[in-house]
Amino acid sequence: MKSWEDFAKELPGIRPGRISLYGVKYAIVLGTRPEIIKMAPIIKELKQRGIQHIVIHSGQH
Repeated sequence: MKSWEDFAKELPGIRPGRISLYGVKYAIVLGTRPEIIKMAPIIKELKQRGIQHIVIHSGQH
């Protein structure tokens, strides 16, 4: 089974560090590994359609 870190690396919107929110249309806030797994198809679809989005992971355990 993958760790949530491995799974998150596959998602295009998840990147550590500072980013600009200018022009972002959707913000997806995730806190737990199950939330990441459930939202992965939606995040991938946003990326495929070129819809501006940002994924925010709260680091919740």
